[in-house]
Amino acid sequence: MKSLNLIIFFICINSLFSQTSQEKNDVSSIVFRAKLFTLSKYYNKESFNYSEKQFVESINKIDANIYESENFIIINVKNKYFCLDTKAYYSGTWCDCDYYICYSKIKEVFYFLGGFENNDIEQFSLEYRKDISVYEWDKKIKDEKLSKFLFYTLVGKIKKAKKCFNVCKETWY
Repeated sequence: MKSLNLIIFFICINSLFSQTSQEKNDVSSIVFRAKLFTLSKYYNKESFNYSEKQFVESINKIDANIYESENFIIINVKNKYFCLDTKAYYSGTWCDCDYYICYSKIKEVFYFLGGFENNDIEQFSLEYRKDISVYEWDKKIKDEKLSKFLFYTLVGKIKKAKKCFNVCKETWY
């Protein structure tokens, strides 16, 4: 009887750990896909002669902060975009940009919130405001821009929410 209890105990522990690693895997694949959304349209693996492995490694090196609630994962990806160099006449350079992307665990969709020329703030706000688990969440987030954005979204001030993030508008000559 003791050995049966011990076997059941180990099976339960094993299933608990496998669930946790599966959840981490899911979050890491969601973050990886979010990083792909932020790649410059002028950046592709052929232009740098990257192998597939090198390409994946370069994506994984992109800095990102993750904020997770019960139903949402918000990813702040710190990447670059091709922009005008204001110091030189008719030249371009790589500028830093904070992209904000939200993944809905319920609908399993990505919402572009900040940094993009086109965003999904209205669609996001409809889902976000229905979720009772997000109340007071904005106060726990240390990213000031994101915290303000979530507050404005929650209280229905969409015009103010749209002004919280910069738009990283790419230019090419």
